[in-house]
Amino acid sequence: MKVLILIFLGILTLVQNQMMDFKFLNPLKDKKLVDESLFLYQTDNVPQQKCVIDCAASPKCGSVNHHDKTQTCILNREPNSNGEDVKDFLTNAEGWIFFQKTKTKDSPKIPEGDVINKNEEFYTERGKIIQEMDVLPLQWKLSFKFKPRVMGYEKISSLIHFQSKKISGGSKANIIAAGVSKNQHLYVKLITATNFTAFYTYSKEPLQPEQWIYVRINLYQLNNGKYYIFWAIDNQLQNDVEVPGWGTVYTDIQVLVTAKGSNVVSGKMKELKFQPSKGITYNSGLLQEIIPKWGKSWLIKVSFKVVKQPIEKWNCIFHFVKDGGYFNRLPTMYFKSDTNEVQFVLCQDPTNRNLCLNTFLPSFVLNTKYDFEIKHQLEGNGYYMSVYINGVLEKRDVTFTNPGVYENVEVYIGPWFWWDQHTNWSVEVSNLMFANIN
Repeated sequence: MKVLILIFLGILTLVQNQMMDFKFLNPLKDKKLVDESLFLYQTDNVPQQKCVIDCAASPKCGSVNHHDKTQTCILNREPNSNGEDVKDFLTNAEGWIFFQKTKTKDSPKIPEGDVINKNEEFYTERGKIIQEMDVLPLQWKLSFKFKPRVMGYEKISSLIHFQSKKISGGSKANIIAAGVSKNQHLYVKLITATNFTAFYTYSKEPLQPEQWIYVRINLYQLNNGKYYIFWAIDNQLQNDVEVPGWGTVYTDIQVLVTAKGSNVVSGKMKELKFQPSKGITYNSGLLQEIIPKWGKSWLIKVSFKVVKQPIEKWNCIFHFVKDGGYFNRLPTMYFKSDTNEVQFVLCQDPTNRNLCLNTFLPSFVLNTKYDFEIKHQLEGNGYYMSVYINGVLEKRDVTFTNPGVYENVEVYIGPWFWWDQHTNWSVEVSNLMFANIN
């Protein structure tokens, strides 16, 4: 029990350092909440601290079941406000530990939807607060278009940053920042909780004045518990790398376009968007983006889980399509409920169905999240499509000798063709990311 208390104190300290206005009650050893109506989701191979932090970061989570030996993490919903006590539903369960979260009246809310959606053009040198939010989500998407007017700055120049009013110390308060380095490369900076260490990643090529660029940045988490940044300029991958130390929930956030008194980037921005990333189910296809140019070599990442056994046979996870053509699937990913397989369809010629590659991956388990990475690239004299699941190479197929290059490719999440559009949607999709690669 002494060891258990020490573990909990470590968790409690870590959570409190995240500046969230709630607390966890003392953990209950060899207890487990068993109530299907309160089940939120389950993940495996998750350390105890990470499991509790996931509950802390989720406004829907009210308690945690964690098994130390199997590292099974179960998050439970908050009960309805009818006075019932979840402890009435606890059962004896050897090896399990139960944590219950309580919130104060002023607990900050994690934002949902488009927190920032600023489509109009505006100058960056004005340096003003454009948005405030209670909590900075751990996983998020940031995108914008930017056109620098002049170049040649002598030091790092601010473009946009997210800061916490609860952190003092100049640049340490700038948790997320983007701007231009002194050698004219675009940079993205993240401040991690580990001694407020600054993490930088830079564009592969310097920016050019008076040219619009489209920047898309994803901060996401994999099943291994680690966080990564995936970002692209004009749909060309710049970096996909782990961000060590990320995982603190910051509160009292201000979003500024440059900082007053700093060496700011002179230029214009538009189509500025920021939103938290989370798993969502769809009954019909939702257009994510139109890619101006989809090349021969590309990388797609996505996570999904089957939340209930589908009634329908075909459940589309994502769809890359040109001109709405059935044989222009570039590619498409399905879950087949009759065989519990995942199918990838990659087509080459919109007029010839025989020029479509079908790849199958079997045996997927209900309510289990899977991280997919699909990479298509030239190897030797031909192109290959490699599929990784949770970081392990599961399939590698030769595709086409000379694949096409397509313009204005539409990217959809969820069912796209009319026969896929179900009312009983059963697959949760999260963190769809894509880019051309060299």
